[in-house]
Amino acid sequence: MSEISNTRYIFDMQNIRLPNHLYNICPRPLLDALKNVRHVASRTFAALKHVERQYNKRFYRMCPRDSEHEHHYYIHVESVRRLFNWKADHEPCCPTLAPSMKLPPFMLHFHIEEAAYAMYAAEYARLRMEYLDGPHRVWIDATGEVFDKLESSGAEFSEMEMRQFCRWWGSFLREMRKWEDRFDELVLPSWEEIVGELYDAIEERVELDYCC
Repeated sequence: MSEISNTRYIFDMQNIRLPNHLYNICPRPLLDALKNVRHVASRTFAALKHVERQYNKRFYRMCPRDSEHEHHYYIHVESVRRLFNWKADHEPCCPTLAPSMKLPPFMLHFHIEEAAYAMYAAEYARLRMEYLDGPHRVWIDATGEVFDKLESSGAEFSEMEMRQFCRWWGSFLREMRKWEDRFDELVLPSWEEIVGELYDAIEERVELDYCC
């Protein structure tokens, strides 16, 4: 089941900050490249979060949001929020004997149109491409610059210092993979798939046999 939620990114700052003993032995061009790569990483991560926020609107954007449908849109958005905020068990660490009551259908009013979702999907596809051609490309270039500066600085490191730096640099890149890899998950479902996901959520969370 697809949920509407923000991914939590937990970073180990020890793997991000260059240790003092390495900072003191790195030549200035390499330090400048490292400063730049951290700055670029921050900007690229922020751009990825923007893509993620737009991805999280996928169920909302099944409804047109132009002025003609403004009323329908806000009701639809609130209904989606209620649907996906429902939990089978609100206290998973201390489960109750009885499951949570499902949502009564009168609380939910969905308004979906394939054309609206297609328009959103086109906007989202452009956003993904802008991310790849812009911030992500700058990030790739910045990491490449670090490799270049490291290669040209090799003679200034002892073998042990080079191993220590490469070990830290590998840890830094693995830390960055926590957000880099997220992009591949931010692929919109097709219209048929998202309708199926919405239907499954309704079937799971709404009391379809509700009687007033």
